[in-house]
Amino acid sequence: MSSRSTIIINAAFYLLSISLLGMVAYGLSHGLSFFTEYYWLFITLFFAWWMVLFLKLKKDNKRRKEMTKNFGHKIRERNSKQ
Repeated sequence: MSSRSTIIINAAFYLLSISLLGMVAYGLSHGLSFFTEYYWLFITLFFAWWMVLFLKLKKDNKRRKEMTKNFGHKIRERNSKQ
């Protein structure tokens, strides 16, 4: 995954998070009838959010592993120079 895909995944994650929070806030202020009428929308948004969350965690974990690997390599280089 490239840096462009990371930007798209992060943007989708935050957009879906804000949408879900907005939907819950609107539903709480207008009563439970909102959730019973639009449960399909909430389920769809939640499923999409969950999928993007999985992709985001996978990408972050990959980046963290690369940073740790590079950090170990830099330490070995620094120790060999001394």
